[in-house]
Amino acid sequence: MVSRRRGRVPRRGWGWAAAAVSLAVLGAGCASTSNKSVPAGGAGKAQKGGTITVVGAYDPMTLNPKSVKTANTVVMALAWRGVWRLRPDFQFELNTDLVTSAEITSTDPQTVVYKINPKAVWSDGVPVDADDFIYNWQTTRPGATDVDGSLIQSNVGTSGPDPIASVTGSDAGKTVTVVWKQPNVEWKSGSMFNQLVPAHIARRVGFNTGFDHFDPALDVSDAPFRIAGYDPGKDVTLVRNEHYWGNAANLDSIVFRFTTEDAATGAFKNGEGDVVDGHALPDVVSQLQSLPGVTTNVIPSLSQETLLINQRNDLLAVPDVRKAVALALDRPGIYQRVVSKGSTTGVVDSFLWANNQPAYHDTSGGRYDRQDVPGAKRLLEGAGFTLGPDGVYVKDGKRLSLRMRTVAEAPHDQEAELVQAQLKPAGIEVRIETSPVAVIGPQLRSGDFDLAITSYGKNQFGTANFSPGSTLAAWTAYVNPRFDQLMQQAHGELDDAKRLQLIDQGDRALWDDMPLVPLYQQPVLVSVRDTFVNVGPNAAGGLGEFWNVEQWARKVTA
Repeated sequence: MVSRRRGRVPRRGWGWAAAAVSLAVLGAGCASTSNKSVPAGGAGKAQKGGTITVVGAYDPMTLNPKSVKTANTVVMALAWRGVWRLRPDFQFELNTDLVTSAEITSTDPQTVVYKINPKAVWSDGVPVDADDFIYNWQTTRPGATDVDGSLIQSNVGTSGPDPIASVTGSDAGKTVTVVWKQPNVEWKSGSMFNQLVPAHIARRVGFNTGFDHFDPALDVSDAPFRIAGYDPGKDVTLVRNEHYWGNAANLDSIVFRFTTEDAATGAFKNGEGDVVDGHALPDVVSQLQSLPGVTTNVIPSLSQETLLINQRNDLLAVPDVRKAVALALDRPGIYQRVVSKGSTTGVVDSFLWANNQPAYHDTSGGRYDRQDVPGAKRLLEGAGFTLGPDGVYVKDGKRLSLRMRTVAEAPHDQEAELVQAQLKPAGIEVRIETSPVAVIGPQLRSGDFDLAITSYGKNQFGTANFSPGSTLAAWTAYVNPRFDQLMQQAHGELDDAKRLQLIDQGDRALWDDMPLVPLYQQPVLVSVRDTFVNVGPNAAGGLGEFWNVEQWARKVTA
């Protein structure tokens, strides 16, 4: 449950998910941020000590959350902290335990100066310094190599041109200066400096494989918790970091138990575990909301459920064929069938904004508001297809028969069956192939599909990147130089109104190209036992309810 929205959704470019923010507001020395914590939920007085068990987390596969192999970035986010985190009020919060300030000192070229807290140390006693920032930047650069000479396999920014000119240290390694090649509105959300990989360890054991297995000498922490054990396929245990220089965590430990989403719900209902989260499926929501002594919240996430369309298939390389697929779908029907009645999300009509973000609006022109099978057929016949005797369209001897991949769990498998049924009357045959979560990632990365049900996260700037080198473009083989140009302009546009206009143009271009079909904005649920306080949902995305784990605590009982 945990990782389907934060592990399976790959990071794109430099973005985190949050609210729309402009550099014109953020550039004044970060004065609007603070290190004050906003409790996410749960009433009552906190006490020190105890363990909380989270059920449903996927096995991370590796303890390096920036590795392409990871299936769950949350676990190590609690042990490898970074510069910023997102609060439930959609504001960035500066991690002043790590850096005392992060300020733009120049806009030409854009220069950001970070002052590292003099007290900041890794749990093995090695100071956090500029080398950690430099190494984390270097691993994002195209062509970056590991200790064995192999290319670094990072999920953060290794494709496309490097947007940063330099990262340098001074003041005995306690000051970091980052110079951007071009103005960049997303400087706060730079994922290269969130979840810092410890440079002094990684330079020795390697980025790609050095953190695949637990070793207390290697899995150091710069956070209130540290990794104390990892049993692949079973669980990860975090304990309070006794060397942490900031405010100590309330809990003694956090245990992540790995299981499927369905099994996690059953275990939680049976009294096993203290926190469970995941898709807000109708039956799951009703079951959890009926449990005594449990608080269940359903909120919008910034993740979008979507149907990928792979343009490596010659038939799908034609835009009108992709549009025909979209016209044949009953998107409202899919949403109503698989989403809880209590959800406040809905069908999504923007590629770049989430429904609950201030800048969201319908950029589709209403073209795909309802299912239009005759319209889909007209597009296919206009593209040279003829309807075969078996009811499937054919062109140049090729039947419009498509392989669709998805995870073998709800709601994805349910959606796949609905898509299959809805495309059939339009003369499009769909063959469903399901895979475990650990398998489908490599399948999508290699382009081994025609259609795929998956999800991706929006960011707070509306600049999700479909350009060459991005994850979504790589999976779907989508190329549009005009869209790429618009997004590059939006990344560097400091005027908020002008930036929103560029994003709007890019959003409309995606509807014209249809590299994927937006289905609906995912609602998520968080259930927590009432014996704990300060645990609750975070609609801003990022780490979800795990954003403030150092505040999680057992409730004082009379």
